[in-house]
Amino acid sequence: MAAFQRTIRLDVRDVTRRPNAALGGTLVSALAGSKDIKASHKWANEGGPQPRPEAVKRLTFAYEQWQRVAVAVVPLNVV
Repeated sequence: MAAFQRTIRLDVRDVTRRPNAALGGTLVSALAGSKDIKASHKWANEGGPQPRPEAVKRLTFAYEQWQRVAVAVVPLNVV
């Protein structure tokens, strides 16, 4: 539930920008269902186009899952 709460507070630009930095724009665009491999970079820019509603749903879902994985993996890296 915490990952969901963090995700819904974010603007779509942040939901796109953060995975772009970690996973790369091509993968994020594909996760959103876009055929344009540079779409996620365009969505992340202030003043850039807004993704379609179905892309926003996919981005939000992917971001939420990415947050859950990140929380689960962090304890494994503690030495």
